[in-house]
Amino acid sequence: MASRQRKIERIISQLHLTLSRSYGRSSGHILNKRWPLCHCMTRWEPKTYSTSSSFNGFYETAQRFRRSSRLKTGKSASQQDNQADQATKSNNVESEIEKHIAEIETELNTLTQKSIKLEKSKRLKHLAEGAMLLLWLYFIYMVYKMDLADMVDKMNKDSLIQPEKGDVTFNDVIGIDEVKEELETVVSYLKDPQKYTRLGANMPKGLLMTGPPGCGKTFLAKATAGEANVNFYYISASSLEDKYVGTGAKRLREVFNVAKKNSPSVVFIDEVDSIGSNRMSQSMDRSFAYQTLHQLLVELDGFENNSGVVVIAATNRHDVLDWALTRPGRFDMVVSVPLPNVKEREDMFVYYLSKVRHDSSLDINQLARSTLGCSGADISNIVNQAAFQAARAGETEVNMGHLEYAKEKIRDGQLKAHKLDQETINIIAVREAAYALVAYYSKFGIPLNKTSILMRGNNIGLSKKILTKLLPEGHSDMVSSNKDQVLAKLDFLMAGRAAESMIFGKDNVMKGSGKTLEEATNLARAYVSKYGMSEKAGTRIFSSKEEALASPEYQDMLNEEINRLLKEAYKRADEVLQSHKKELLMLADNLKKYETLNKEDVKTLLKGEQLKR
Repeated sequence: MASRQRKIERIISQLHLTLSRSYGRSSGHILNKRWPLCHCMTRWEPKTYSTSSSFNGFYETAQRFRRSSRLKTGKSASQQDNQADQATKSNNVESEIEKHIAEIETELNTLTQKSIKLEKSKRLKHLAEGAMLLLWLYFIYMVYKMDLADMVDKMNKDSLIQPEKGDVTFNDVIGIDEVKEELETVVSYLKDPQKYTRLGANMPKGLLMTGPPGCGKTFLAKATAGEANVNFYYISASSLEDKYVGTGAKRLREVFNVAKKNSPSVVFIDEVDSIGSNRMSQSMDRSFAYQTLHQLLVELDGFENNSGVVVIAATNRHDVLDWALTRPGRFDMVVSVPLPNVKEREDMFVYYLSKVRHDSSLDINQLARSTLGCSGADISNIVNQAAFQAARAGETEVNMGHLEYAKEKIRDGQLKAHKLDQETINIIAVREAAYALVAYYSKFGIPLNKTSILMRGNNIGLSKKILTKLLPEGHSDMVSSNKDQVLAKLDFLMAGRAAESMIFGKDNVMKGSGKTLEEATNLARAYVSKYGMSEKAGTRIFSSKEEALASPEYQDMLNEEINRLLKEAYKRADEVLQSHKKELLMLADNLKKYETLNKEDVKTLLKGEQLKR
């Protein structure tokens, strides 16, 4: 009986615990309503689980009754009947208790499963709440970190912006002596500002350098700061354009503030056209991008006279700059940095060749004359590519052949190993021989340099451009041409078509010379409408728009003059080729054999001698 009592007490205690987890303090009421007999056997306490005295008395009475029935066997039958009734009632109560215990155990299992599910859901809810709390704390930390970084940036921005070392001077700049003379004024002011201020002169706030790419504008700005021995601050204008509005203007303010604190100094803005283009030529959709330009205008206006800060900007497109940027008071001085002339190119070749092992017999003057239109960066690249070619060939030094190869590779493209059929080779050889022959016998044209049938770059198949190269003589670049030289250039351009007609027949001319004929047509049009060299058209110059709107009579006259010039040039070229037909075929045969002939080779062949190769 004691074990059963303990079992009942344990089950009821578990039931109370489960109900309290699910329903709280109302668990006793639910137990009384659901199983009233159980409530009779126990008293619900909120904090304790103990059996009632009635339950103990019930079992004690049953135990006393059994003991007395065993001791008093001689009692009357009526008493025995009463005792039998009480035993029957006790058995009924016990069976009822067992029945309730089974129900309690079943319900206890159900409530336990529900309690487990509820506990899991509560744990998941707590985990989700904890994760959200961690994310929120991380967000607060990142915001605090960014604010702290901004604070540090504001506190230490002067130390974050450092000037570049001015380790170059005007002695390191080759050529462009006229530009250096203009920059000497800026250097003199930065060295001794009192020399100008005591006379009442104010130094220009800005200096704008213009010119083709690779002419050394950035190098000149560094040399200016190095010559004056002042701080040099470099700004790439493209880096001021950021996806966040106002970032470029903020960066510009910081650089100028640091430059003012550390004056005298030079602030150099490279490729200023990326932020300083004309606002009227752009749509208003990009108005937000002009904040950097507006900040630059304000900074240039905000300088005090003789503040010791000089702003130098560089651009390749001076024509697209906003007029407010180039007006007096901002960029007062405009310095044009041109391409180097032949003498300056010689000096550049000498300088860059001194850095590589080269043949002492190099013809530097020929290299300079054959690189008309090349910048200092181009010449540096030519020498570097020649050194690479010499290394690939296993040579110990750079020779003239390596430099010629590098020059043609950079200017015309990589040599193509394109397999051409024999008919195409014959046509190209005759055409290039004709160009070389007319150039050689021309009185006013540019002298011949070399002729070749090798294809480079996209110049594949029938020649899209003339492969024969000309070379100015002397130490002067031909920046202008007189009337005879223009007509000689027309003869040169018409030589290829004239040779095709003469050798292969007028019905067998090829389309390969079409590009050359287009160039000849444009030159003839410029002769009439731009150069004012035509006696019939006069010196009246027409722009392309005016020419399109000109009267029909003028347009007819223009076409007649262009056709006349082309026909006369064709006739002169044909006369030269007809009189030297034998030499033409001989040059073509040697081109097919050797692929490339220089000026000396052509002279040797035209003298009737054989090449020694």
